[in-house]
Amino acid sequence: MRISPQEETSESRQLHVRVGPVRGLRDLRELADTDGRMADAVDGQDQMRRNLVAYLTHELRTPIAVLRASTEAMADHVVEVGPEQINSLHDEAVKLGGLVDRRQRLTVAEAAFEELQFQADDPTELGAVAARRAV
Repeated sequence: MRISPQEETSESRQLHVRVGPVRGLRDLRELADTDGRMADAVDGQDQMRRNLVAYLTHELRTPIAVLRASTEAMADHVVEVGPEQINSLHDEAVKLGGLVDRRQRLTVAEAAFEELQFQADDPTELGAVAARRAV
């Protein structure tokens, strides 16, 4: 059995590749199953990140449109500039700030994840360790 192609693809970010079915020791099959579950979890996290970016993009459009339309109307003297209009613009700016802050926290979390160092172990050695523990 050889798992090194998966190790190579993980480093090159081809996370869709899975270790195929393993025939042999139960521990090696479990290792392959665990590898597949971890890769599925990474795929799920990637999808959640894409969904979040799409959500944030959608949510940013509304406050930006309100700010743009309001300031243009004020500049064209279509509406009076008063405390109510200023408060409305401030509320939209606060919404934008909150969305940007959330995106920043996500970026920091992603950077921390990228810095993690994963280590590939020799499956033969893992099988030997598992066999010794089973005794």
